[in-house]
Amino acid sequence: MIGQIWIASSSHLGLSSGAMVWSMESIALIFPSDLCILRMAMKRDDWLQIQKELSILYELHEAAISQTGKCRDFNSRTSILLQHLEELEAFDLADRVMDLLAGCNPKDTSPCDNRLSTKASLERLQERIKNKILELEKD
Repeated sequence: MIGQIWIASSSHLGLSSGAMVWSMESIALIFPSDLCILRMAMKRDDWLQIQKELSILYELHEAAISQTGKCRDFNSRTSILLQHLEELEAFDLADRVMDLLAGCNPKDTSPCDNRLSTKASLERLQERIKNKILELEKD
């Protein structure tokens, strides 16, 4: 036997249907001889979903300027995005999101101390995702 094909969906991974819906279909080839697991590269739909979530985060962050309670929502959604990126094994992007979270200290009564830095980080992430989608469209 050369190997087995394993398809995992969000229901198989035990994901809740709460915060966000992601396209979690993934194929892994498992070779019993060396226990090597290979995953397919991220699909265009994954990149588009990440782009959409970053746009939502950007708008949420901008809204938090005048509504400080939105800071906690931003922080929570960003944490969920980080988890999703790690599940997709997009570790370079996950590192950037982790850096963003490291500087994020939600406050209920005063504006964000790192507002401009966080905004710039989100803009850079959006640009990276946009470039990746354009790159995929060329292929």
